[in-house]
Order: sequence, then structure tokens, then C-alpha cells
Amino acid sequence: MPVVLNWLESWGAPLFASVVSIIYFRSSPRAQALWERVTVSAHGASIAALYFGAMSIWWAGASRSSFATPFALASVLPVALIVFSFYSFSRSAHSSLSPDRESSLLHLDAFCW
Repeated sequence: MPVVLNWLESWGAPLFASVVSIIYFRSSPRAQALWERVTVSAHGASIAALYFGAMSIWWAGASRSSFATPFALASVLPVALIVFSFYSFSRSAHSSLSPDRESSLLHLDAFCW
């Protein structure tokens, strides 16, 4: 069981975030412009990219406390994309996936994970 928990702890959040992005992109209306579909679904991919970037620096042994500020600034992008995707398009993928918008907490949970 510790192996499963360790795997979930290290790979669960970026995997979940990536899957959410794929679902949102594939569920968005094909009539919607490509840039809208990408923007609405980009939050999970940005969370995964931020995670893998930070972990790559750590795995390479190059992590430093001076990277905290750039990481914090980069963390604004996924949050901004979540807010943008939920409030910018009235007929986005979110309209069909989460009409009550309570699932936005899942995205923020995955980001905070």
C-alpha cells in the first residue's frame, strides 16, 4: 500500500490534471474556435507542466530557495486559466461538464496537491 500512496503522491496530481484537460478539450463543442477549446482546457496541462518542471529541477539536484519566487509567479498561470475557463465562455466545455460549477474545487484541489 505505501507504494500506491507514494505513486499517487508523486504522479497523481499531474496525471489527474492532464486527464481533466483532455476531457475538457474533447468535450468542448467542435464548432467552437480552436483557440477557445485550447484555452478552456489548458489549466490541467499547465498544472502538469509546472509540476514536471519543478520536479525536474529537483530531480536534477538544481533546486534552490531562490526559485521560490519564480515558482510562485508561474503558479498564477494555472489559477488564472481555471478562472478564465469558468467565467469567460458561457457555452464552454464547463457548461456541459459542470453546470453547478462545484467541480471547480477539484481543479483547485489538484493544483494545491
